[in-house]
Amino acid sequence: METNAKLSEQDAILAEQCCLVLALELLNREAVYETEQRVKGEFLDELISEKNVGTLR
Repeated sequence: METNAKLSEQDAILAEQCCLVLALELLNREAVYETEQRVKGEFLDELISEKNVGTLR
C-alpha cells in the first residue's frame, strides 16, 4: 500500500531538527576520535624520541 501523505509543518521541522542533532553528534564523535588519535600519536612519539629513553628503561 503506497501513500503520498505530506508531513505537517511541525513534523517537517521536527525531522530537520532530528537530522541536525544527529549530524552534530556525529561531528562530536569524530572530533573526539581525532583528538584521541592525536594524543596517542604524540604519546608514542614521546616514548620513541631520544629525550625519553630513560622512561623506557
